[in-house]
Amino acid sequence: MFVFKLLMRNILFIIFCLFLFINCSAQASNKESSFPTIKTRIVTLEKLVPMPNTVNLITDFTVIDARPDSSSLGFYKIGSNRNFSIVLQTNTVSEVSSFLRDYLGVKKNASGSGAKVLMVIRKLWLSNEADQDPVAINPKNPGDAWLRGVLAKFEFYVNIGNEYFPLYRFDTLYTGHEKIDAKNSYLPGVLAMSVQRLANKPMNDMIVNRKKMSLEDIYAYNKHQMQVPILQNGAYKKGVYKTFNEFKMNAPSFTDYEIQKDKYTSTIFVKGANGDYPVRDNWGYSDGEHLYVHSADTYFELIRRQNTFVCNGAKALSRYRVVNTGNALALGLLGGGVGRQNKKVVYLLNLIPFELDMDTGEIF
Repeated sequence: MFVFKLLMRNILFIIFCLFLFINCSAQASNKESSFPTIKTRIVTLEKLVPMPNTVNLITDFTVIDARPDSSSLGFYKIGSNRNFSIVLQTNTVSEVSSFLRDYLGVKKNASGSGAKVLMVIRKLWLSNEADQDPVAINPKNPGDAWLRGVLAKFEFYVNIGNEYFPLYRFDTLYTGHEKIDAKNSYLPGVLAMSVQRLANKPMNDMIVNRKKMSLEDIYAYNKHQMQVPILQNGAYKKGVYKTFNEFKMNAPSFTDYEIQKDKYTSTIFVKGANGDYPVRDNWGYSDGEHLYVHSADTYFELIRRQNTFVCNGAKALSRYRVVNTGNALALGLLGGGVGRQNKKVVYLLNLIPFELDMDTGEIF
């Protein structure tokens, strides 16, 4: 009976190892996969304890969503093929506005006196790979140490009559170890952080010598941010982009190139006067019809979504040791699992959905 149980345990372990190896190999070779099917997952903005009374009585608070892609707040993946797009119950504008109204204690009064604040959302994105963890990072396996979090960029204005005055810009990467899923504290936390200054200093002091603007000026500026050549006509010039700015300008540095691929990586060779030479420090390339971003020593196809791009990609190639299944079968679980000679190294290019940050050129 004992021998039977041990044999069954070994068989299950071998099946698991084979599944891991096959899954790793399949994902590692699927470098330029098109964007996967994604389901939506609703998150809620859990209400926080309201701020203490602000220095200025805020009687109105409105929100404009000026993000390049307003359809989602982030992506995350469960298992090998369950991909989700994070959304709010109704829409970003109404829910962020309602959340901050409650947090700030905004109450309209009959006279309409008090501060009227406008918030412009330029970036609000959740990611399970927001930044590398400096404590947990492993130089041999950089794919295993990531901080989760939210990237946020907001602009705040105060409305006086028909004029708007800039108050301040809030730009942060708010990270932690809690995974991104249907319930998380990143969104409420970063929204609350962004309005702390509204309570710390009178708004009249914050707008001294500030240039006044109209609401039309603000909308025009938002539109101008999206008017980069790569977004204009869909005609992509063939070539290699050395920098993200070249990508945005649709102006590749090298137009004569070829790509050499091996099992895990891809290298671009450009034509020079003295022959072909590799260009490894580049942002990406276009084949004239499709766009590709450079990451994890390979290239992933970018798919246009509203005024930015998404990809099914990876930030690093993960490295794992697994028990050699042949030795495990011959020697049993204990004998096959002991010793470096009885283990093999497999590489995992774990493909997950990312969005391109149109400010920095990073994928998150």
